[in-house]
Amino acid sequence: MAGILVVIGLLYFSRIAFVLSLFGFTIGYLFYYYLEGDLVNAKKELLASRAIYDGYPKGINNLGLVYWKEGNIAEARTLFLKALD
Repeated sequence: MAGILVVIGLLYFSRIAFVLSLFGFTIGYLFYYYLEGDLVNAKKELLASRAIYDGYPKGINNLGLVYWKEGNIAEARTLFLKALD
């Protein structure tokens, strides 16, 4: 019985972390694409959301786009490849 409660607890709390990361990455996406390419704020928001959950491929890809626009091709390539994993 205790094992089932642990599993249910893990599923519940991991969903919360996933939803919070989606909100963070969505905010970063909005800053970058809809606020005229404000790279400074987009990078700040994407890095903050990555601290919450760094396994979301779309967010990793968006951060790679920011690095690419800044001219940091090596870091952008690293993030693009990580987004594919």
